[in-house]
Amino acid sequence: MELAEQEAEVGQAQQNNPALAILKAWCSTHYGSCEELEYMLCPFCSSQISPIWNPLFTIHNEQGQVIQGPLTTIHADLPFIQGTLNRQSVSVTLQWARCANESCHQILVRVTRITTNLLTKKTESEDWFAVPRRTLPQPLDDLVKDPFAKDFREASLILDESPRMSSVLSRKILADLLEQYANLADYNLATRVDKFINDTSHPSRLRQNLHYLREIGDLSAHTKKDDQGQIVNVQREEAEWTLKIVADLFDYFIVAPEKDRLRREAIDDKLQKTGRKPVKKPPDSNP
Repeated sequence: MELAEQEAEVGQAQQNNPALAILKAWCSTHYGSCEELEYMLCPFCSSQISPIWNPLFTIHNEQGQVIQGPLTTIHADLPFIQGTLNRQSVSVTLQWARCANESCHQILVRVTRITTNLLTKKTESEDWFAVPRRTLPQPLDDLVKDPFAKDFREASLILDESPRMSSVLSRKILADLLEQYANLADYNLATRVDKFINDTSHPSRLRQNLHYLREIGDLSAHTKKDDQGQIVNVQREEAEWTLKIVADLFDYFIVAPEKDRLRREAIDDKLQKTGRKPVKKPPDSNP
């Protein structure tokens, strides 16, 4: 690309999106390119952000003695385990960033732990958040829009801290899905689920899973006791499975039909460009 064309492109970008132009200029100064930025969902507010990660460092060793220079990575060789090949070293790095969303500004702390087998040289790496103490939202297809997407991410974010409330929120999503996409507007969620289960036009796997989901949902919304008189609560595994079923219903009701529709439109468009007529729709079919 010629210099004049580059300048024209930059000028157009500044006119259309001044914030993006400023970000690109900052990237060029600090990173060389915006391609090196990391995009993620803030685990506090679920907004898409590109956090600027900064190292957390120590100036002491494990005995509390001052070292010559700051360390951003803590390293340790683990004891040899007799009779195994499990001689390992561990490195841990901590980084912090702040959410750029004006309505959030929460501090994030990320941990990276790398384990190396000193004999095989095989390494394993894992990342997690120390702040906040929760998991990232489960991935969701962009075809799933708000309020479904927002409620799903919130239910995912509170999964570790409150499996019961996560399950309650998943029930809300389920009720709205069945009303909007299965035309089941009964006031009672259990009735909606029963009607969905009894409709054999739906996949057997979904109907069977919903049968079990209904039982878990009852526990999440009401206080119940077992035969020893102790309170029964929803466990994390149950709430996580509830989210998985809701995600499956997203695919069944929203994602798969829309992707199929787009594929059909692409085929019709291709046929039209070659002078052929679009495929004739079968009787009683929806667009």
